[in-house]
Amino acid sequence: MLLCLLIHIVAPSSEALMYFPESWNPLKMLSSSVAHADWGHLIGNLLFFYAFSPMLEVAVNNKKQYCLILLALTVITSVSYSLFSLLTRENIPSLGLSGVVMGVIGLAAYIMPRAKISTFIWFVTDIKNHYIAAWVLALWYIGWDVLDLFSSGQHTGINLISHVSGGVTGSLIGSFFLNNQKIAIKDDLDEAIEYARSSKEDFGIASTYKGQSQ
Repeated sequence: MLLCLLIHIVAPSSEALMYFPESWNPLKMLSSSVAHADWGHLIGNLLFFYAFSPMLEVAVNNKKQYCLILLALTVITSVSYSLFSLLTRENIPSLGLSGVVMGVIGLAAYIMPRAKISTFIWFVTDIKNHYIAAWVLALWYIGWDVLDLFSSGQHTGINLISHVSGGVTGSLIGSFFLNNQKIAIKDDLDEAIEYARSSKEDFGIASTYKGQSQ
C-alpha cells in the first residue's frame, strides 16, 4: 500500500508525458511513446510488440542498430503527427507505443515476410492458435488503419496517423538500410520454417529461428 502511494506521488501524470503535436518537443516524443493511458492500453501494445519484436531483434542482430530503429520510429511517427496537425489545425495530444509497434510490424514483414506469428483467433466455435505469415498480419493491421483513416479520420480516439506512418516507416527502413540483412538471413529463415513445418512443432519462428551469432 505504501509502495503504491509512493509511486502515485512520484510518478508524473499521463498528461505530463503526452506529446502535443504543435510543440515538436523531442523529449515528449520519447516520454509519450513509453507512457499509456491505462493498463488495457499498455498490455494491448506490449502483446503486439512481443509478438513481432523478439524475432526482429534476432534478425537485425545488432542491439545498437535495433535501439536506433526504435528511436527513429518514435521520432518519425511523432513528426508525422505534427505535420498532420499543422495541416488540420488539430492539437490532440498523443500517448502510447502503438506507432512504434506498427513500425516493428512493418519492418518484420519486410525483412522476414514468411515468418510465422502465433495468433490466437476466436471465431464462433473455432478457438485456437493459428500460425500466420508476418506479411499477412502486417497487411491486415496496417491496411485496416488506412481504411479507418480515410473513413473516420482522427475521430476514432486512436492516433491513426502514427499507426500508418509507423508501418510505412518500418517498411522503408528495411528497404533502405536492412536489405542486405534480409538477404543474409533468408536461407536460415527458410530452413527454420521448413523444419518447424516438417516436425509439426511450430511454436512460431521466434522460437525456431535463432539467427547467427555476431
